[in-house]
Parts: sequence; C-alpha cells; structure tokens
Amino acid sequence: MKSEDIRKQAFSSRLKSELCAMTAGQVGMTRTGDRVFDDCCSVAFLRAVLLYAGRGDRSCTIRSENSALLEICAFLLIKYYNIEAKVIQVGTKNRSAGYKLELDPRDGRVKALTDSLCFCDGERPVLRDFVCDGCFKAFLRGAFLSCGTILDPSKGYHLELSCSDEGRLDALNARMEENGIRFRKSARKSSYILYMKGSGDIEDFLTLIGGQKYALEMMEVIIERERNNNNTRRNNSEVANLDRACTYAAEIIGAIYILRNSGRFDTLPEALRETALLREQNPFASLTELCSLSGGKLTKSGLNHRFRKIMVLAENEKNKERQENDYE
Repeated sequence: MKSEDIRKQAFSSRLKSELCAMTAGQVGMTRTGDRVFDDCCSVAFLRAVLLYAGRGDRSCTIRSENSALLEICAFLLIKYYNIEAKVIQVGTKNRSAGYKLELDPRDGRVKALTDSLCFCDGERPVLRDFVCDGCFKAFLRGAFLSCGTILDPSKGYHLELSCSDEGRLDALNARMEENGIRFRKSARKSSYILYMKGSGDIEDFLTLIGGQKYALEMMEVIIERERNNNNTRRNNSEVANLDRACTYAAEIIGAIYILRNSGRFDTLPEALRETALLREQNPFASLTELCSLSGGKLTKSGLNHRFRKIMVLAENEKNKERQENDYE
C-alpha cells in the first residue's frame, strides 16, 4: 500500500498497516531495513495470531479484516511447521468483508501446533514461556493486530483488546501484568475486553509493539489539543474581562446621566466633572486607554476612585428622588 493511501486511513488502520509491513520485513517475508526477528520471536508472533484471531472454540479457522496479517501467518506456517494454508476472502464490501485462513484439523502437525499455544493450569489457560524479551513484544504485536483497536487520539484516548474466549484474554492479561502493563477488563455482548484510557499508558504500549511513530503522533495531538484549550481559556478570559469592562462603563455612563438629569452634574467638583466627561466622550475605552487620554494625569486606581464617587452620588440622587415620590 502506498504511503499516501495509508495516511488517508483511520488512525487504527494506519497503525495496523504499518505494523504488518514492519513485521513482514522482520520475519523475512520481504526485504526491508528493519531488524530481522529471531526465529523464536517470529514463532511468538504467530502464536499470538493463532490464539487471538481464531475462535474461542479452538477452531482452526483464523479470521481478520487484514489480509496482510494472514499472509504473514501463512508464510510463517510453511516456514516453521511445513503447514500450507491459503488466505481466502470472505463476505463482500457491503456485508462483513474480511479474510480467513483455514488449517486442516485432521493434520497432526496442526493439532500439535494448536496444542502448543498454551496450557491449562486447572481450568485456567496459561501462556507458555517466551524464549527472550523480544518474543513478548512480538507476541503483544500479534495480539494487537489480531484483536486490538485504538481510537483516533483526536477523538479521545482508548485502546482495547477483544476476544470471545475469556480464558485466553485472562492469560494475556496475567502475562502483561507481570510486565507492568495495566489494562482494565470489561464485557461487551459475547466478547471480553481489555482496555486502557490513559494517554501515557497507550503511548508506552504502542512503543512496546513497535508503533513509536504513532506514539509520537499521539503526543503531538495531545500537545495541539492542550494548546487549543489554553487559547480557548485565554480567549474566554479576555471576553469575560471585556464584558465586565463594558458593563462597568455602562453603569458609570448611567450614573452620569442621572446626575445630569437631576441638575447635580454642574455642582460636581472639577476633578469629577473632568473624569465624567472623559468617560462620556470615550464610552468604549478601557481604563488603560482612559489613563492615556488623560495625558498621564490619572492612574487606573485614581480613575476607579473617581468613578466610584460618581456612582455613589448618582445613587444618592436616585434615593432622594424615590423619597420625594413616596412623600407625594
């Protein structure tokens, strides 16, 4: 798939496409500059897909919407187990489109392979030990490609693994907990879900399975979202301050009108009259602008002090008028 087409896909699809392309190179299926997997890591990857892309009833049918993933499995099956399997398209574009890879359960090699995937400790499935640290990372990548999905970080932070077999999912969860990877568990219809919502936890998980590029993309989205939130908060604050300033200016102009209407304005001290005229002539000016218009004679504190005096005098005039009306 061309890189231009990959960019147009959803975040989860892009991630899976690139992880599959990376894996194809690392298992020796294609020639790339990626570090080649050890045999044990390639087998660990295959085990994960067989466990989590297959059905919970241990069916030998592996299903996926990703044909590249099943092609890798077919390559590994013939390389390590001499088991031939073909990828078959099922469904249509309009109805449950996807792909499947079928293994013959009558083949003794297939039975030996499926029996080796995990073992039971009582009734609880347990994953078999991994040969090296790289095996665990390869296994997690295979599990995510088989049953995982991730929400576009521009819409929220959510990564989950879904499986119809609770035992298999619990076995994976137990092994992840041993390695400090914390998921929460839930149920959805006929499936069981392991999920995480913390952006930092998701970034760590993506890095672990080889999706460093997408972890960085997620960080960039988070930084951009925080920048936008800060701008919004700043703009909201500025609008709120402007609203308060306009309301305050309107109250002062209203007080001046009362003083003029009552004939009290001309008897005001000269300093208050000058301040009142300054406000009347510049109704939309801020306190800082009024200070500048005063020629630097007044400070914002001084202006506020005079405005409060004007508003008190206007309130007194209103009370006087109210009392006269009550007397009449």
